[in-house]
Amino acid sequence: MLASEETVNNLGYQLIGEQKMQAALVVLGANVEDFPRLASALDSLADGHLKLGDEAKAEALYRHALQLDPNYVNAAFAKQFIGERLARSAKPK
Repeated sequence: MLASEETVNNLGYQLIGEQKMQAALVVLGANVEDFPRLASALDSLADGHLKLGDEAKAEALYRHALQLDPNYVNAAFAKQFIGERLARSAKPK
């Protein structure tokens, strides 16, 4: 690990902003490997997967982040996202 969690997160979001999604996922995934106990690292990787449309992976990562810290900075969004997915899956088709 050569950089802080925040620095790597910022790079990941910069890559997302540049539409370099695969590179962003690699960077954000490496951040989770370096900082596996930080909810913010998991949350950022979840955001990347959500931008790619992989809601199931994003949900799993948001859930993991919430397990680590139920009150982290983006916890309200993660809880809302999970709740909305549950509500959609509970609706009869």
